[in-house]
Amino acid sequence: MQKSKLQADFYDTIALIAGGGPAGSSAAIKLTTSNIPTVLVEKSNYNNTRIGEMLSPNAKPILSELGIFEDFTKRNHLISRGIRSFWGSNEDYIKEFIFNPYGYGWHLYRKEFDSDLARSAEARSCSILKQTKIVSVSNYGEYYITTLINNCNENINIKSKYIIDATGRSAEISRRFGVSNNIYDRLVGFASLFEPIVQNFIPNPVTTIESAESGWWYAVPLGNGDFNVVYMTDLDLYSKGSLKSKSFWLNELQRTNFIFSLLQNYKQKSKPRGFMSDTYICNISEDSIHKNFLPVGSAIIGLDPLSSDGICFAMRSGIDAAKFIISNENNGELQFKNYFSRIKEHFGNYLAERSENYKLERRWQNSLFWQRRHRVDLPPRFTYNPSR
Repeated sequence: MQKSKLQADFYDTIALIAGGGPAGSSAAIKLTTSNIPTVLVEKSNYNNTRIGEMLSPNAKPILSELGIFEDFTKRNHLISRGIRSFWGSNEDYIKEFIFNPYGYGWHLYRKEFDSDLARSAEARSCSILKQTKIVSVSNYGEYYITTLINNCNENINIKSKYIIDATGRSAEISRRFGVSNNIYDRLVGFASLFEPIVQNFIPNPVTTIESAESGWWYAVPLGNGDFNVVYMTDLDLYSKGSLKSKSFWLNELQRTNFIFSLLQNYKQKSKPRGFMSDTYICNISEDSIHKNFLPVGSAIIGLDPLSSDGICFAMRSGIDAAKFIISNENNGELQFKNYFSRIKEHFGNYLAERSENYKLERRWQNSLFWQRRHRVDLPPRFTYNPSR
């Protein structure tokens, strides 16, 4: 960063990225590789728990484009051979990655993965401010002034031409600009770690998915032998169940046919931790498009974990946002409308695939969870109503 000629306590950069997850770090790598001065602001020190353990084989060309695939393969992530699903019947269906043109996928140590991406950006001369929060953002037409505060309570002021919002589902910058979401459901996940009773036990490296009466489950093996077990349902349904029983999560787990049997040689390691997984798209206005403001990853669309595309989409959208900034800087052509058009096209394709996947499960016709997902009259800007 360079101090501005305007004021000594202001620092100049071209792009400011809020959020150091896969979307933000991918954008930073792409920008700095093209010599675009970039500052990335991350509120954590990458020691916090992060949800998202499955990386599909489709990540290989993305990591290769960023120039970090070889470094990624040297890390200790567990190779994923495929996905085993019990969906629509008690018969299992196995999707083997051996048939994918990019080969196998990975079960991630998510904190390590995110931290590695940030280090790769830093190695390419991106200025990274960890344990730093955004206090305010002001738009002055041709540039932004963003005020930050770090873990030493020091204020930092940054002048930037562009802002990328990579703050995930909180969409911190978008909210400050008054941007809302068009929400399609209120899916929520509750995750708990299970550890093997026998030490040094390595599970079969496949993700297991099982549908249930009021939602669905998935279990992901990790490289240390643990399983991350997640129950997906609607927020209001989980709230009602939890009021009836403090052991609601475990009771629902015991009702599964296959996930529960998978854990017979495991013991619960952590209490279930909740996180939102609703489907939505950021309602960007034409004014926002002309403010050199680009939301990426979960700050622009929310994807159901059933798609297995969350991390890949985050990285792709970060790269695309960076490409539009690079193009604008090199050619003076403002192409942000094209960026948002591509996002909307991707979201439309995702909605169609999501609908088809949920329609495959027809065993619980009286279940409110499945009734909501089998609706054919879902409008494009559906506002979720828990009483329906």
